[in-house]
Amino acid sequence: MSTAEYRKAVANLLMAQDERSEIEIDTNLLRNQFSVLKLQLRQAIAARESQMLDAA
Repeated sequence: MSTAEYRKAVANLLMAQDERSEIEIDTNLLRNQFSVLKLQLRQAIAARESQMLDAA
């Protein structure tokens, strides 16, 4: 493998690693946002259930 080919391969590897890191960050953000939404929904359900029990 020539030096130019090696440098190109290393550059491609670094770009792929950077892209993978960005995708992992985005995935974690989406996972965390989904968890927050689930918690908010559980809270809303619990509040409605509490209101229904208080009204009865």
